This record gives sequence, C-alpha cells and structure tokens, in this order.
Amino acid sequence: MKEKLILTIDVGTQSTRIAFVNPEGKILGLTQTKYNPAYFSKVPGYAEINPDDYMKYIGIGYRELVKKHNLAKDVIAVAITYFRDSIVIAQDDMKPLRPAILWLDQRRARGDEKLPLLNRMIFALAGVAELVKLNRVRTPAHWSKENEPEVWSKVTRYMNISTYINYKFTGEYKDSEANCIGHLPADYKHRRWCKNNHNLTGRIYGVDINTLCKLVPTDEAIGTITKEASKLTGIKEGLPLYAVGSDKGCETFGLGAFDNSVGAMSLGTSATIQTTNKKYITPAPFLPAYPSVVPGYFNTETMINKGYWMLTWFVKEFGENEAAIACKKHCTAEIILDEGIKNIAPGSNGLLVQPFWGPTLPKPLSRGSVVKNKKKHTKFHLHRTIIEGINYELKFGLKKKKKGKSVNGFWWRFTMRRNLPNRRRCF
Repeated sequence: MKEKLILTIDVGTQSTRIAFVNPEGKILGLTQTKYNPAYFSKVPGYAEINPDDYMKYIGIGYRELVKKHNLAKDVIAVAITYFRDSIVIAQDDMKPLRPAILWLDQRRARGDEKLPLLNRMIFALAGVAELVKLNRVRTPAHWSKENEPEVWSKVTRYMNISTYINYKFTGEYKDSEANCIGHLPADYKHRRWCKNNHNLTGRIYGVDINTLCKLVPTDEAIGTITKEASKLTGIKEGLPLYAVGSDKGCETFGLGAFDNSVGAMSLGTSATIQTTNKKYITPAPFLPAYPSVVPGYFNTETMINKGYWMLTWFVKEFGENEAAIACKKHCTAEIILDEGIKNIAPGSNGLLVQPFWGPTLPKPLSRGSVVKNKKKHTKFHLHRTIIEGINYELKFGLKKKKKGKSVNGFWWRFTMRRNLPNRRRCF
C-alpha cells in the first residue's frame, strides 16, 4: 500500500512552490513557479495584483509537479500557506472590486477619519499617538475610503489574500486563526477578531468586523476543493483543504522552533526571526505576538521590511556582469557574487549598512543608509555588508524578544514613554 501524501502549497510574494509531502515531512516532489510580473505599480511605490492570478500560477505549478512526479492519486488533503497583510475587497459575490493591495505597498492614507476623543486621549496618555497614526495611514481601508469612495461604498467583504484563495478553492469564506495577520481588527491573544466595532485598538483600522471571514482552528478543514477549482488548477475535487498558519508561522514550526530557546530565521523578501512562546509576549504595542500554528502558542517576531529584497535590488542595479556570467554557468547572479565575498573579512572593511528601507512600528522614523569610510570598497563589499546588516539586525531582534514581557497597562506605558525619544532619531 502506497503512503498517503499531503499536497502543500506555499503562495509567496514572488513565486508559488508546490510539493508532495509524506507523513514524516519528507518532500517527494517540488516545483516553483515564478510570477511574471510579481505585481504592478500604477503609481511609484504601489504594489498591486489581480488576486485571481495566484490561482493561475497554482494551476501551472501543480500540473508541472504531476508531470514530474506521478503521485497525485496518493494525496489525501491539501494545505496552503500564504504571505500576510495583503488585502482584497469585494461584495457578497466575492468578485474583487479592485486589485489586491500587497504588503509591500507604500501608499499612505491622509487619516481623515478621526478616532473618538476618548480613544485619542487614551492613546495620548499612553504615549502611542504617533504609532496609532502610523498604523492608520498604512491601513488600506483608510486609503480606499479617502481615494475610492465609490468603490468603498460597495464593500461587504474585507479579507487577506489567503481568505480569498481559500474561497476560490472551497467556496467557503473562512481562514485560519493563525493567518489573520495584518492591518486588521484582530485579537491575536485570543485567536479571534475583535468582539465589536468599538474595540479600542480594533477600530484603529477602520474595518467593519461584519465584513470579515469566519476563523477556524489550525486543525480543522476549511472546506473541500470544488469542481470549479479542480478544473482551474487540476487539483482533485473533494480533497479537504486544512487551515494552517501564515508563511512565517509555518516556517517557524517546520524549523523546530517550539520555544524561545530557538529562533527561526526567514530570509525572504521580508527578513524575519521568530520564537515560539506559551505566554503572549510582545516587544512593543501594535507589534503583537501572532497566533502560532500550534494552538495555545504564540510567535514573537522581529521583521526587517524589504529585507532580502535588498539583494534582488543590488543584483538588478550593480550585478549586470555577474548576471551575464551566471547565465553562461546556468546559476544565479547571487552565487557569483557570493564567490566574490569569500575573501572579505567579517565587517566588510568598515562598510556598514542600516537595513531599514521601509518604516516599521518599532522604528517608524528610521531610514536605511550605507556608511563608507574607506576608499577601496567594491561592490562585493557592499554585497557582503547588506547581508551582515540584515542578519545583525535580526540577531538584535532575537535578544530583545528573549527579554520581552507580556503586555499589560503599566508595561505598555512604561516601554513606550521610555522609547519615545529614540523614535525621533533615525536609528
């Protein structure tokens, strides 16, 4: 009797990976389908995509996988993990009213919609008024209200990209408790949405909780693959689709980071390091711990926005010669550049990078920089120092998480007031 397999799908920012996995976690077949393009920008800094494109890429990748590995008949269930904080808006018919706004989009709302006076007073007393403002202007719901009022007036469904793809596969408006991550009115500690539209922190995001999906535990099925989804992707109709976690949460679990003695690093478009804790621990307000794939546990995270995207940018702008060599050698330009940094000592001969190419909640005023103090630095030094800058910042984040405390009223006020002067500086 052949072993039963799980079809696992990783919907990433730049590509989709699909694999056949056995009960021991061994990958028996894998394909990667890169998007072309990964997103489009009508305005500089925007990052949008037609959310239905992901179903197309999943179909391409799955059919390629089946061609290479004739194991589809042994699949008993499907699990999909997704990138986070990317919004789709729709009506009851679930047809998107506009392109999805991805997590790396840089648009900002004006913040026209005012919070109630009592809320503003509470945030001011807690010393977090500026952080609340940053959260609000970065929320797609507020931008849509201000810039697309005719579109926003039709919205009855507001969801992460994961929820939309789950619906396309099953016809169910559901998502995992461990995947409700983003600029959303989520109560992460209790693995649910905020109870009502008047919740103190939840209303920051300007989203009606009645437009949100149903959340299900990570050990339950969201639904089964529909006939329409089967025709579109090739995946067998009737297979159950199980709720799992976000891409980062699944990586942390898969790497064996089951407590805060182990840090799980993710060196992707955004670079992160996560630990797992039984207790709800967060290093700063509005930078919460996220529900773990394991019920009852939480992932505390440090993220570098546009982390290893920096290497993609570097290759594009400075690696033309390496890209040409890589083409002849049938490898990537990064491999050629890595060869060039082997003889450069740690520290890149004094070349430094501050890897803050996008604002984050702990450092809302920070700006990325490259500091050079010697004449003989080359592009290989810059390549190495980008890697060093990202990884040392992740290490610093891990140290902070190990010293973290669960958030209560006093700790919240104390940490914010203590750190406010630092937030007025660049670093």
